[in-house]
Amino acid sequence: MKEVGISEFKSKCLDLLEKVHRTRKPIRVTRFGKPIADVVPAGNRSGTRSSLFGSMKNSIEIRGDIVSPAIDEDEWEVLRDADRVAMLDVLNKVGEESRAKGTDKLTSREINELIKQYRAEKRKPRR
Repeated sequence: MKEVGISEFKSKCLDLLEKVHRTRKPIRVTRFGKPIADVVPAGNRSGTRSSLFGSMKNSIEIRGDIVSPAIDEDEWEVLRDADRVAMLDVLNKVGEESRAKGTDKLTSREINELIKQYRAEKRKPRR
């Protein structure tokens, strides 16, 4: 990188800026031999959003199944809690009902009715 003293930079500022723009090479401005500023071409900043977007393209290789759970459902702690399992059953019932209706939306009244039905089924004594 070319170094320019501050007094020279002051006297030739516009010419030096034009040179940086034209050659796309930065210039370091020094004062008493110590760097105080770098003049870099516009759009050459690292870490900008545009330089980050797509920067990892073709650098990752997917190995194996990335959709299925990493562990078997038998090992899920959440499925060991009876109340949580009951809530999962209710949510499954809501999903089945919405699919049967051909929609992805149910009203809160319909959901509450399904919860009541589910609780009533659970309370029935088994024969």
